[in-house]
Amino acid sequence: MASATSIPTLATSVQVLKELCEQMGLKGIELRDFIKEQQDVEREERTKQREYEMKQREYEKENAKFAAEEQDKQREF
Repeated sequence: MASATSIPTLATSVQVLKELCEQMGLKGIELRDFIKEQQDVEREERTKQREYEMKQREYEKENAKFAAEEQDKQREF
């Protein structure tokens, strides 16, 4: 079980971030800014993950297409 002071990862709720900030002694504007920055980081990471997955699917599709073309060439001989 993770400790209460561990740094949250992706999909961290605002409530969890708020609790972490309070444990770190952040209040007011500092608390708000920290939460916003963490949400921005998480959003960027999700975007990168989606882009990676999309490129991976494109690669797999192209690879399958190439393999099918190679199979067709082999059948011709």
